[in-house]
Amino acid sequence: MALAEDDHYFRTKACDQAYEICEDRVVHEWAPWEDVQIKTTIIPLKNAHVRLHEIETKRKLIAYEGGFSIPITPEEAHQVTTNQAQIKSTFGCSEITAITGFTQAGIVRTEPNTNLCHPRTHLPHLKTTLSSGHHRLISVVSGYLPGERVAMPVIMQEQDQMTIEQEGKIIKINTPQ
Repeated sequence: MALAEDDHYFRTKACDQAYEICEDRVVHEWAPWEDVQIKTTIIPLKNAHVRLHEIETKRKLIAYEGGFSIPITPEEAHQVTTNQAQIKSTFGCSEITAITGFTQAGIVRTEPNTNLCHPRTHLPHLKTTLSSGHHRLISVVSGYLPGERVAMPVIMQEQDQMTIEQEGKIIKINTPQ
């Protein structure tokens, strides 16, 4: 998660204010500004993970959520819709899908040498604009090698609970309003 007021200078998580490591998730709380509080929950799955951000902000922000960077190759294929960005190449596939809260998806060419193994990469991402108030952003991020497949999780959001199901595994997370 990267946040900006002007869509140019971004802040990311520097230090946790609090964290919890559970059997089926990692939760951490952080604050990129004094008046912006974020609780991030990461739920690992097979070849993917779910990211849940609960954001309380007193300022207007632009939020980006990035997938995994993938080396630029001549034969890569991009697929972008309103809620999903995917890059496929001989290295594999990187995909990010919006579940709740994001309004755009895209692919950006990263700055040179931002990836330790490959000097030129593309990064799938999601984007949204946040007004002052409470926001819930949920995404699924996956990365897999050629020939592998991802069973995309089914995510159901009810009043105060999110249920994630993938290949028979069910995870329930309380998400109070």
